[in-house]
Amino acid sequence: MKRKATISLLFIALFVVAFAICVSARTVYLEEIPQELKVQNDSFTHFVVFEEEKYFTGSGATISGLNTDVMNADMESAGIDKSKIGSTYLTRYNIPAYMGETLITYANLNSMKTHAYFNGVCGYVQLAGTVNQVHDMNDCVGQLRGFDFGENSQVTKIPECFVRFANRLKELKNFPKNLSDGIGPQAFCNCYDAFSGEIYINATSIAYKAFDNALANVTGITFGPLTKSFADQALSCGETGAVQIEYIEFQCDITQVTFQESTDATKGVFISA
Repeated sequence: MKRKATISLLFIALFVVAFAICVSARTVYLEEIPQELKVQNDSFTHFVVFEEEKYFTGSGATISGLNTDVMNADMESAGIDKSKIGSTYLTRYNIPAYMGETLITYANLNSMKTHAYFNGVCGYVQLAGTVNQVHDMNDCVGQLRGFDFGENSQVTKIPECFVRFANRLKELKNFPKNLSDGIGPQAFCNCYDAFSGEIYINATSIAYKAFDNALANVTGITFGPLTKSFADQALSCGETGAVQIEYIEFQCDITQVTFQESTDATKGVFISA
């Protein structure tokens, strides 16, 4: 009886392990776009989600491309009509933490710009929290609805024109808290709905128009201890007006912070229409 019981328990254990492996290795799938990420009269209904390492290409600790052949084969196998990408479906990329046994620390989104399943049809990007460097996806953000930097993000710099003109961006999660290399020019320019409520910005430098027309829904801003400088129009709200902001708090020594003067006397670090 004891031997039979041992064999039965072993069989159950093997079954559980096999089941867990199958569940964790999800192939491409459809995910309904949440209502809060939709725009008025939206024609898009689902994200086509790619999250396994086989869908990405790169070298070493860098992800820099997409594996078209594997993506097409798996969409066909899953019964997903790829012709609907751009009309009914948007793509979502959940960047993996590992490629094989290599930890991913750099997501070069810029190098994906020419890909048919990225340019103008990418609806969501979720980074692994291991990523500490990211390149911009400027000019490819027409349908971007959400961006997640990953839990406990290690990103230290937001590059120039990061998601500039992403005027359909509704959700920005896990914003990096230790931007020791700063925020580049126009990083979130015209991202009207990306930020809301109370936000925390801890960056050594905030460059020209970094948050231009991106703060209309913000009620409070706290600048962290890393804060050292603001460029001209870094927090400008020329089109939308920053009428909801109730407070701005500095956790740094404000006497040591530099504010770049504008050559235009009507403008400054923070302007409103």
